[in-house]
Amino acid sequence: MSRRQAFSRRRKILGYSQESFAVRVGVEFSTVGRWERGELTPHPWRRQRIANALEITLEELDQLLALDESPTTRDAGTWRSRPDDTVASSGASSAPRLASWATSSLVRDVLDHTEEDLTVFSRRTVLTTTAALAGTAFTAALEPVLRPVLTASTSGHAFATAELVDAEEIVTQLTRLHRRASGLDGRMVAAQLSAFCRRLHEAPQGTPETSRAFRIAAELAELVASLNWDAGLHDSAQRYFLHAVQLAHAGSDRVLVAVVLAALARQCSDLGRPNDALEAVQLAQYLTRREATPRLRALLATREGWAHAQKGDVKAFQRCVTAAQDHHAEGPNENDSHASIVGLDNAELAGVIGARYRDLAAHDVRHARTAQDYIGTALRLRPADHLRTRMFDLIGLARTHVISREPDRAAELIAEALPSAPTLAHGRVGRKLREFHREAVVFDDVPAVHDVRQAVMELTTI
Repeated sequence: MSRRQAFSRRRKILGYSQESFAVRVGVEFSTVGRWERGELTPHPWRRQRIANALEITLEELDQLLALDESPTTRDAGTWRSRPDDTVASSGASSAPRLASWATSSLVRDVLDHTEEDLTVFSRRTVLTTTAALAGTAFTAALEPVLRPVLTASTSGHAFATAELVDAEEIVTQLTRLHRRASGLDGRMVAAQLSAFCRRLHEAPQGTPETSRAFRIAAELAELVASLNWDAGLHDSAQRYFLHAVQLAHAGSDRVLVAVVLAALARQCSDLGRPNDALEAVQLAQYLTRREATPRLRALLATREGWAHAQKGDVKAFQRCVTAAQDHHAEGPNENDSHASIVGLDNAELAGVIGARYRDLAAHDVRHARTAQDYIGTALRLRPADHLRTRMFDLIGLARTHVISREPDRAAELIAEALPSAPTLAHGRVGRKLREFHREAVVFDDVPAVHDVRQAVMELTTI
């Protein structure tokens, strides 16, 4: 019996048909057959999920997937085991740790991921909702950003300036739609990223135009990550964030790397992993220690503060708040171009600080009043058409009033938010509403609270 036949036998022993196994690990039915015929080896990102489904270790899975021929690099979209593919793991999480990020392979990685995602997008509900990497595996995945990118001299069709300008305009428009909560479809952005990376794969490496193209691809990958994060698809979101870091690094843009790391830190904090968040944000601070503008330093300080707040470290958090406010007071810089930096206006800064004081209030109720002051300021300053951020403010403020035992005010704020909620409740807004629903159960005997909890339950199908 060949090793590939053993893979198939193991699947059948556990009672999986090819189709049910495909659903279990989040791939197309035909892909399982290609694995078992030896035509394709799973991408390293998916190996842990396969091993879990087969109830074996990663080492045992690698033996089942071993190819008869000598290891080679991937070609024509097929992944082959490579000598430099090793696995760094933490608990049940694992991912490839490459000796370096090479432009010749990372574009192919992004193409594989986007094409896979576009194929199985309708099955997202069966995918894991926890991030794939944590602890040492998470740190190992980021470590290559400290080393130079490997580029190869290749010939191909170079990017024209007009082509790059058009692509940048698309990114700007998509980002604006996302920030305004227009219901932007992640599949559409993933398709844009896939198409752009196919073009990037054909371009000569190491030119200024190609570096600019890598930066565009990084922003698209970051946007897909944000959309997936909003939808609660944390595994996929994390992978796209890491792709964005890689692409920005290939584009020699340390500021963009830092911005993506800040977004990755925010996801880690949102998942309750403050130590991983600190790893990401402190790496961003180190990379941009010379060129960071005041607004970028303020942004990174807020991300660091979030992690400290989750850990209940009041002094460290307040130190970060002071740093963020001081840097922000220096004003914008002409080099501030990324939407996350530009968007850190007075309203956003107040809202972020207020939300973090709410985290501290979970440890010490005395911080609830400070949280209310900051979030109230954010609401007064937010433009009326920024529905998504206003929703976060309203829900966050309501949760602080639950902490300070003012249930009627909390219910009033949720009632104000609910008319706008139906178009947003499928993502993070819905998750925040469910958190309110859970936290406010202690006041369910208050009629106003009971009514809004019922409305939230109906809206979010708790």
